[in-house]
Amino acid sequence: MKPAPFEYHAPDTADEAAAALAELGDEAKVLAGGQSLIPMLALRLAVFDHLVDVGRIDALQGIERRDGEVWIGAATTEAAVERSPELAAAVPLLARATPFIGHTQIRNRGTVGGSLAHADPAAEYPAVALALDAELDVLSTRGPRTIAAAEYFTGLWSTAMEPDELLTGVRLPLWAGRCGWAVEELARRHGDYAIAGAVVGVELGGDDRIRRAAVGLIGLASTPVRAAAA
Repeated sequence: MKPAPFEYHAPDTADEAAAALAELGDEAKVLAGGQSLIPMLALRLAVFDHLVDVGRIDALQGIERRDGEVWIGAATTEAAVERSPELAAAVPLLARATPFIGHTQIRNRGTVGGSLAHADPAAEYPAVALALDAELDVLSTRGPRTIAAAEYFTGLWSTAMEPDELLTGVRLPLWAGRCGWAVEELARRHGDYAIAGAVVGVELGGDDRIRRAAVGLIGLASTPVRAAAA
């Protein structure tokens, strides 16, 4: 099938994209890598009159280390995350989860922000963001604001962002000391959507006891789940 007709918009800046979303209202949808959105449009599972393409906005791309955290621009591709040795050293859990996302072709186009905004409970990045207490930066014509990952995912494919808000980046805190990380998934084939999975971070204290544990669960509810009791 083919998507229903739509108008294509390609703003040059994040502010222009936010202004377009404010003007076009509920009939507009943000397009980044399109690896989830385009198939949904093609199958007529979703219909929008306007697509606002943010994939070429430079300010929404990049990986930066800032004051005890790592900032990743929303339009940064998953392949860029996968290839970054700096990010692998700073946020190992995100780096370990990335190869589980689809296949190479998908990661070459798919974006960090696209995965978080799509909010699929079977996806890896939402679970990592929740486990690591990430903060998500969003922008509208009213100005910027920050949403904690614990409050961001509200339901199946739904988030706390307003329709006129644009996800601009995600900030992940750095862990220090003796830390270990793991990602495990149950899927029919590597790269398929996970039937269930877990992303885990553990920090040991000087007495070899667990000082901090972060567990995010994949595919077990309508949102990613933080295993708080653990």
